[in-house]
Amino acid sequence: VMGAGTAEMTWIAGLRFRLGEIIERRLEDVERALAVFVQAAADAPSDLPIAQATIRVGARAKRWDAAAGALVSASRALGRMPDELPGTVEEFVVGPEPWDGMTRALGAGLEQATDLLPSVSRDLEARLGVWHRDRRGDPDLAEAAFARALARDTENAELLSSLAQIQRRAKGRPLIDSLLRLSRATGGDLDLLREAAEIATTTVRDRGLAKSILESLHAMAKQRWLAQEPAMSSRRLEALESTVVTVGAPVPCAPLVDWAMRELVQIYESEENPEGMLAVLVETSKLPFDRVDSRAMVHQAARIARDMLDDAERAILLYLSLFEADSSDEEAVSALTTLYEKLGKRAELLALERRRVQDASSSARRIELRLSAARIERSLGDVAAAASTLRENLSESPRHSESARELARLFEETARFGELVDL
Repeated sequence: VMGAGTAEMTWIAGLRFRLGEIIERRLEDVERALAVFVQAAADAPSDLPIAQATIRVGARAKRWDAAAGALVSASRALGRMPDELPGTVEEFVVGPEPWDGMTRALGAGLEQATDLLPSVSRDLEARLGVWHRDRRGDPDLAEAAFARALARDTENAELLSSLAQIQRRAKGRPLIDSLLRLSRATGGDLDLLREAAEIATTTVRDRGLAKSILESLHAMAKQRWLAQEPAMSSRRLEALESTVVTVGAPVPCAPLVDWAMRELVQIYESEENPEGMLAVLVETSKLPFDRVDSRAMVHQAARIARDMLDDAERAILLYLSLFEADSSDEEAVSALTTLYEKLGKRAELLALERRRVQDASSSARRIELRLSAARIERSLGDVAAAASTLRENLSESPRHSESARELARLFEETARFGELVDL
């Protein structure tokens, strides 16, 4: 056969293939049949029936090096791993010991096959990983094989998913790396980022790494939420079917934004970074969450400004934004009153009381608030305004004794006896 051309080699390989079949089936001599099939495969490495026969007889003879060699050689010659060959392996390799032998031989063969195309090497290593995982129950060797496959195709989502699934046993740094890569490979899967952040926080306990992941998660979830429907509330969004794209089940954006924010607040607090806590709360509160949720975030930010940063002015601005949106917010009113009194901001306190009078829902409440406003006006030296405010009370409730007493005392102290007599 020396010097034979391609056509002749193919013809000779065909003859050997038929000879091997005769030896295998008629003479039942698998060792001699295998030797013939191996030679035929060397003559025509891209011939799938020959490669399949080599694998089949190699398995019968327990010659795993020959079976693995046929798989590698045919894949090399074709420039791809044909699906038929792994199928043949799975059909004829049966039982724990045969799978041990086949995977050991394939691993050794791939280690020597440095001339394979990266895509071919990737697919063969990936299949080896599947066999280690599913046929042998060896997650460690499966993980190693998937890692080698990924070295040839670093952002392959299917491989990354397989690798991450195995690494979830230990939930360490390698899994975090795989989850982050898988998230990137799938266009930014937010649920995978959440999983990575949880592991970094609770298992690996790397605060810096967790913070980095959470900041990315918060920013990406916020961006996608707003892109969906800027004016929509969080409760309605959670009910929608159109949610973020994920490898598993769809995940609404609103809960992810909220969860990432709360985790970041805890991390910033542990870092003694109240500025960071305040910033992420205020930023998140501007998103279209349900009104109750948004206001709770601003309340928390205001408390941080007041109690942790000792920044009364910033606290006032935050509490004032809450009050202006809802003047019945007693917590905001109480905080503003205390801050205004502490800073001597009597005019601002008076404006606060006047707004509350306007928005009061009952006569009794308006009267009570006007009494407070009148006292502030008096403390500011505006006697006329205080008298006018008290007269408004008497106009609304002529028999309101406390307002009458306050007005009488005011007239007496300011020597306005004519008005006192009229009263």
